Amino acid sequence: MSGAFLVAGFVAFAVGALLPPPRVFTGTPDEQRQIVGQHPSRWVGSAVALGTGVVVTFAGLTLLSAGLIRKGAWTLPILALVSFGLGAVLFLVELAFRATVYVSVATASHDIPSWFLPFQAWAGAAYWAYMPLAYLGVAATGGAVLQTEVLPFGFGWTAAGFGLLGAAVYVTKLPRRLWTLFDIPGLLYVVTGAIGVGLLVAA
Repeated sequence: MSGAFLVAGFVAFAVGALLPPPRVFTGTPDEQRQIVGQHPSRWVGSAVALGTGVVVTFAGLTLLSAGLIRKGAWTLPILALVSFGLGAVLFLVELAFRATVYVSVATASHDIPSWFLPFQAWAGAAYWAYMPLAYLGVAATGGAVLQTEVLPFGFGWTAAGFGLLGAAVYVTKLPRRLWTLFDIPGLLYVVTGAIGVGLLVAA
C-alpha cells in the first residue's frame, strides 16, 4: 500500500510541475507574474496537483515508516515523518499563496500592491525551509531502509546519500550549479517514487 501511495504522489507532483508553461519557473519575477496572469487556471491547477503530490507522498511515507518500525527501526522512521511532515506543511502554505494571493495580483490590472512583496518573501521563506527538511526526511527514510530488509540496500543508500547531499547543498548553496539542480523539488519525488516502485515489486 505504501508503494502505491509513493508512486501516486510522484505522478501527481509530476502533473503539477508540467501543467504550467516552463518559463513560469525560470523567468524573471515580472515574466512569471505575466505568465500566471495569462494562464491562471493552469497555475492554480499546478498548485493543487503539487499539493496533492505532497500529501499523498507523506501518506505513503507514513505507511512505510509504520512498516519500518514493525521491522525494528524506530528512530529514523520517526525522524523521517517529523522532518518531511513539517516541511510538507510549509510547502502547502507556499502553494496556497501561489493559488490565491499570487493569482489575484497577477490577474489584476492595477500596479503591484505594496504588501505583496513582503508576503511573497514570507512564502518564499516557507519554501526555503521546506526543501532541506524534505531532503532530510528522505535521508532518514533511506537510513531506516538500511536497518531493515524491506528493500535492497541500494534503495536505502541512494535515498540516504541523496537526501543528505541535497540538504547540505541546498543550505550552503555550494556548489552553485549543483544547488540549481537540487532547487528542483521534483527530484525529491523521483526518489520517493522509485522507493514506491521498489516496494510494489517487492510485494
